[in-house]
Amino acid sequence: MSASRRLFRIVLLGVLLAFIVGVTPAYAAPVVADSWPGGVEFWWGFHSSYDGLGQSFTAIDGTLDSVQFRLTKWGNPTGTLRAFVYSHSGLFGNASVPGTLLATSAPVDISTLTAVIPADQLVTFAFDNTVALDAGTNYVVTVERSGFADADNGLAAVSTNDVPGHPGNGCTRQTGIGWMQNTSYDMVFSVFETPPAVVSTPAASPWSLAIVAALGLGAVVVIRRVRVTV
Repeated sequence: MSASRRLFRIVLLGVLLAFIVGVTPAYAAPVVADSWPGGVEFWWGFHSSYDGLGQSFTAIDGTLDSVQFRLTKWGNPTGTLRAFVYSHSGLFGNASVPGTLLATSAPVDISTLTAVIPADQLVTFAFDNTVALDAGTNYVVTVERSGFADADNGLAAVSTNDVPGHPGNGCTRQTGIGWMQNTSYDMVFSVFETPPAVVSTPAASPWSLAIVAALGLGAVVVIRRVRVTV
């Protein structure tokens, strides 16, 4: 066999193998990484000098997709809401407060909230799936407002004071004071992550293996643990 003919067959084999064992990433749908469904519920307000509520949680491996809170309002507060995810600071479950800011959601216009106490609604805050969270690592998720809110025009989140409650703990932010833990309250929340992509290798078809055999290169091809000598 001439050198050029053999080279042609080697190139052809390489192209065919790339087709046979080509890998395809399969992207999973977002899943709940951590949540608290609630039990004995009450309203945890954030208005006037209070502009944020938070909850510590534990992540799984994946990228941050979205978070959900059950929210309500009274009167006519204005402005925007955003969710944030921070690194964890303090003792998880007893003194959790936000650390370093890691991710910021798209804004939600407060005027679009339709639920008024005593009703509430599930509000989703979307992230861009670019921030990776690590399995078993603790973080803090918050919902924070900007704009006008006072005692007559405020916002509240559905929370609980169940015993036992969520393994983490709630926290609140007050203007001029900052974040403070609250071990009595847990927010009703869900954190969604997109798990890492699963790389799948398609099985070789009989005709493609036959072509490899027909090349007669004396090569050994291993496909999905099937050893084929040609």
